[in-house]
Amino acid sequence: PTNSPSKAPTASPTNSPSKVPAASPTNFPSKVPTASPMSNSPVSSCSNGICELNETVNTCAADCGELSLLSLDSGRKGAEGTMFDVKAKRDIEITSFDIYTNSAKSETVEVYTRQGSYKDHELSQLGWKLVYSKLVDQLGENTPTALGDFDTGVAIPANMVQSFFIWTDNVLRYDDGISNVEGTSVTSDDALELYEGVGITSKFSGKYKDDVFATRVIKGVIRYDVVPPIVFSPTPQPTPNPTRRPVNTKAKKKKKGKTRKF
Repeated sequence: PTNSPSKAPTASPTNSPSKVPAASPTNFPSKVPTASPMSNSPVSSCSNGICELNETVNTCAADCGELSLLSLDSGRKGAEGTMFDVKAKRDIEITSFDIYTNSAKSETVEVYTRQGSYKDHELSQLGWKLVYSKLVDQLGENTPTALGDFDTGVAIPANMVQSFFIWTDNVLRYDDGISNVEGTSVTSDDALELYEGVGITSKFSGKYKDDVFATRVIKGVIRYDVVPPIVFSPTPQPTPNPTRRPVNTKAKKKKKGKTRKF
């Protein structure tokens, strides 16, 4: 080998390395990567105020837990109830709401939820699940009332829509929608999006034209956590072996009675 580096590369590599190191490093990295990374795990970014895509409330509660999405800061109108849709951008669990009410008094607050949109379900309780029902010391129209944690958190997988119905006799504060089109986006962050909804003056009853007012946007705060991937349990497996013949081959006759209208 030469005692000093050549100014230009040789046509083919030498059989052994030079005894004297090069004056400066090469301009290009090696063509073959190392067999393993320098460290076994990426550099932690927890507590930087951002819930990274590889973080959840389980791995970084400081960034991914107790998050909040603020709705409109205006509540010129109100009704006993409001319905609205949200869409999850990541797997999340909604844990609570902050609301504004007509006056400062103790009154029961109920929160219902259902998968998918509330549309066409405004006046029927079918499919709605009660996740919160408590007597709450409400603080009026100028101070937010924190409801505290739901009895059951509402898990929403990424890209799925979930609807909510909040009800109290003390009248919730909200405002007109921005676009006057239900389902129009109001506000969002990296994990959650809120849409324009409706005001409700009857709980799972009444007539649409008299008791549903569109569009409305609740004045309040949605509180949530970013959670690990949500996997819903499958329905129970069918019976392994069918019966050889039907249990009852005769259809039961329907009892006659008065037709009820709902």
